Amino acid sequence: MGANALKPKEIAKRVEAYFDERVMTITAPGGKRRGSYRVNFKDWSMIVSCRDNIQRTHYEAHVLQQIQDLCDTSPRFLGLDGNLMFQSDVGTVRLGQRVQDLTAPAQEDLADRAVAALFDVHRAGRETTMAADLPRLGATNDWVQSFVNGSDKLVKKLKLDPVDIGKDALCEFIGTPAVQFVKWDCRSGNAAVDKTDKVRWFDFEYAGVRHGAEDFAWLIADENWPIAPETMMKIIEERFDGNYGRSWQDYKSYLEVYGALHSIKRIVLIVRNAQRKGWVTPEKALHYDDVGVNPKLGLRLCEVGQYLADQNKITEPVGKLLNSAAGMFARTIG
Repeated sequence: MGANALKPKEIAKRVEAYFDERVMTITAPGGKRRGSYRVNFKDWSMIVSCRDNIQRTHYEAHVLQQIQDLCDTSPRFLGLDGNLMFQSDVGTVRLGQRVQDLTAPAQEDLADRAVAALFDVHRAGRETTMAADLPRLGATNDWVQSFVNGSDKLVKKLKLDPVDIGKDALCEFIGTPAVQFVKWDCRSGNAAVDKTDKVRWFDFEYAGVRHGAEDFAWLIADENWPIAPETMMKIIEERFDGNYGRSWQDYKSYLEVYGALHSIKRIVLIVRNAQRKGWVTPEKALHYDDVGVNPKLGLRLCEVGQYLADQNKITEPVGKLLNSAAGMFARTIG
């Protein structure tokens, strides 16, 4: 039986024993399959992580303990009880949900807060010794090749005409030295906004070390994120802290190239899920923090990826491929 098979009543009983306080209610905001629960006591609430992989749970606990006193943009670690990890409740509204309801200027302001919060997490990571201890993400040639070869899957899934994207050059470009602590999986559903519009990022179970710009690529190339990539790049530039002495231009180029390729990975995921289960509404995807399996969201992601690809010579062929994919989504919308 996996950890996620635990019933809410069992979790509540263990929480009460650990904190010596009565649980009033327990809910699963993202659905029980996610293994994440919000526990409400009389005067406060917290989040309980109950994943199948106990090693991942303990790994995330370690990361949160390392950075929690160095920034205010991540959850606080509250304790471990076997396969249960307790962390502070950083808000009931996900970043991706909150941003949908705002005017364009307010969206940009919230995006700025999200970017600043993520840079703060990166800074906190640099102030620890984790860069020497955590896994190097995407550090193998096989991983890099698989990432770049996502274009082949896109061609096959959508039956597009093949495009020579210059895989060898892209693999060399993406195979960057690992220097920066990264959260990873920085989709807008993995951050919360509190009543003061403070943004905090959560879900650090896949954190590690890589270039650093990947985290921002995850956000820009999130199909549920409505803010234009050119606007996001301006916001990131304004917040860029020159970490490790890198120039903004070098950082920017890497972010654009990685983001274009990451867009392809997300599009393939959208198409795969659509072929298996059919389309869903954008509202349902947001509610459950799920893949945006909707043709309009797929089209948006093609446009985002094409913009990023068109900024650098090395990814111009990727832009052509994404333009073809956009045509397929547009015809689906009809």
